[in-house]
Amino acid sequence: MQALSSQDKKHIQQVVVYHSAYGLRPAVADFADRLRMAGHTVHTPDLYDGEVFSDRNDVVRKIQELGFDKLLERAVAAVKRLPHTLVYAGFSTAAFARSCWPRPAPERVAQS
Repeated sequence: MQALSSQDKKHIQQVVVYHSAYGLRPAVADFADRLRMAGHTVHTPDLYDGEVFSDRNDVVRKIQELGFDKLLERAVAAVKRLPHTLVYAGFSTAAFARSCWPRPAPERVAQS
């Protein structure tokens, strides 16, 4: 891989990638690694504490067990100390979930 030019470095972002309802599976980690290879700092919070599913019924059970509010709470907590200029990405339901929580106040974004 080539070294990044100074112009490229200006576009480096911190990115959070949320996993799908099936958990933090290898495809999410692979995607995050590709972003890292492009020079970005990437965070991949595990909202299920290591559990990964391949069966839809198990996914539904896990979501019901935790509750949607708890999942959103975990998703928000995962980025609490990260910059407000963070770029958000998500697979499947994670992209929808990100759209459900409050955005930071504009004055907080401007100060970061």
